[in-house]
Amino acid sequence: ASGNLYKCLYGASFAPGSNNYNQETNEDKLDQSQIVRMINILNTIPAEVLPDSLEKILFVDEFLKYQAMDVIIGQWDDYWSNMNNYYIYFEPKAGKFHWIPYDYDNTFGIDWFNYDWTQADPFNFKKLNTSKRPLIEKMLANKQYRDLYAHILQHIINSSFQYYMMSSIVLGIRDQIRPFALSDTYRRKDYQFTDEEFENSFNQSPYTIPSQGTHVKKSILQFVNQRNIYLKDKITYVGSSPIVYKIDYEPKNPGPNDSIYVYASGFASAGIDQVNIQFHPGALTVIYFYPMKFSPVANSTKVEDADRWVGVIPPLGKNGYGRFKLEIADKNGAKVLYPRYGFTEVQAREYATTGSNVVLNEVMADNSKTIKDPANTTKDEFDDWIELYNPTQNEILLTGMYMTDDNTKLDKWQFTQPDLKLKPGEHILIWCDEQGSQSGLHASFKLSKSGEYIALVATDGKTIIDEFTFGAQQTDVSFGRVPSGGEKWSSMKPTPGISNVTTNISEREIPAEFSLSAYPNPFNPATTISYKIQAASNVSLKIYDVLGREVVTLVNEYKQAGTHKEKFNVKTRHGASLQSGIYFCRITAGKFNSSLKLMLIK
Repeated sequence: ASGNLYKCLYGASFAPGSNNYNQETNEDKLDQSQIVRMINILNTIPAEVLPDSLEKILFVDEFLKYQAMDVIIGQWDDYWSNMNNYYIYFEPKAGKFHWIPYDYDNTFGIDWFNYDWTQADPFNFKKLNTSKRPLIEKMLANKQYRDLYAHILQHIINSSFQYYMMSSIVLGIRDQIRPFALSDTYRRKDYQFTDEEFENSFNQSPYTIPSQGTHVKKSILQFVNQRNIYLKDKITYVGSSPIVYKIDYEPKNPGPNDSIYVYASGFASAGIDQVNIQFHPGALTVIYFYPMKFSPVANSTKVEDADRWVGVIPPLGKNGYGRFKLEIADKNGAKVLYPRYGFTEVQAREYATTGSNVVLNEVMADNSKTIKDPANTTKDEFDDWIELYNPTQNEILLTGMYMTDDNTKLDKWQFTQPDLKLKPGEHILIWCDEQGSQSGLHASFKLSKSGEYIALVATDGKTIIDEFTFGAQQTDVSFGRVPSGGEKWSSMKPTPGISNVTTNISEREIPAEFSLSAYPNPFNPATTISYKIQAASNVSLKIYDVLGREVVTLVNEYKQAGTHKEKFNVKTRHGASLQSGIYFCRITAGKFNSSLKLMLIK
């Protein structure tokens, strides 16, 4: 689904009466109601209960990570210092705002105010005006958020901002751009920067301030060194109760025999003693306790990976369901339950018998000119679409079935058209445009070209007939089964409403971007991992378990640019040694690296 994205410029402080929250998507349906809601929460809810309300509307860990990084690198043209330059995205599925960083030219010592940003207090960052900043001010007034913020600061400094780490990155970029920068005559236009000043700007110390570009007060690595020295003894803790700031679980749609893996990221200034799952099965009043194990992700610089705990809820059984909270206890004996509000609910899903029903057959998530939506006769609309196909010998009634792009809401959109049937061998298109008032089949969700989950669900709203998770898509290139109803999925020339044919898009066509995907996912016993690389390079493709242990190396060799596929078969590679659950596929190709979550179901 497509939520609202807002570009927030000068004045967007979340204080009463603040403005400049500019809607960038769905402009035909201007809506700032959720921004108003967050302003009201920040400015009217009492401090002692603020976290409960704030965590219902904002991913607070994202904001604290953003603010910690800005403070470390001296980014003053941001929310805290200048009420400026950030995006927020309201995700309908979660009902919360994501905080998105933006515009980082005023960093690493750039200064127009005669202020030394290496000496900026991390808990009282310099403000360029006296206006209120209720979001950061009220969060730091809360002991849990204040200690979590301090922890994130320390983690970033230790994992990413040490001088030797930054030196390797900065000097590597310098060497990469040097020939182009030195030959660029436009580089000299604004401040007449000389070649020597270009070289000095990376690591000269003490730094010679340019004669005209006087806002460049320090070289980048001089700033890094001085900032590290200043911050060394400035990260302090006030001693709060423990906090769990991120909760997730997989699979989102467990079968009756699937274990549910719960992931939590938590912190306590006194140290975490234990984390437990408190599981309430069905409608029973009993509570089962399942311990979680501290399981940081190896070689990750993300704070949530360093703070990760993993626990397991046993299979729910047929039609099983339940809900859970997490109890975190620190070494001082303080205990807190999360989420603060409500429970995390889980339910076992039923899957229809393979080959007995309609299938998802083809999808186009970035339709710019391939096929027009016939419902709009006044203007051309090229909406995204999903194609269904009936591979059986029987006519199948679609009326009452559901489609969804949300694996936690299987009954998101229903086929309500009376007596809607799909004949044997017939195809049908569903337009994904959130325009249900138009004639024809128009789902209440859109597709993301960066990839997402889709499913066809039976009339009970619970049994999954077919599901699929696709990766990043190319414009006007569809992704479909070849042939129609087959097991193999491939990028292809679009065939909306007719049989799919083998693609003549070269498997070695240079992709526009890197990508990593797997189908089927969840899988048993095998899945095909597809990856696209823009340039020939050494490729490492490995599988890890949830504890970060390497399971197998699938690829470790030089590969040409293009699309590649590798089959991961549990039976042929591991016999029965792998248990059902979560695994991670990680690829490194040159400077590109990415990870993909895999679900093995047995």
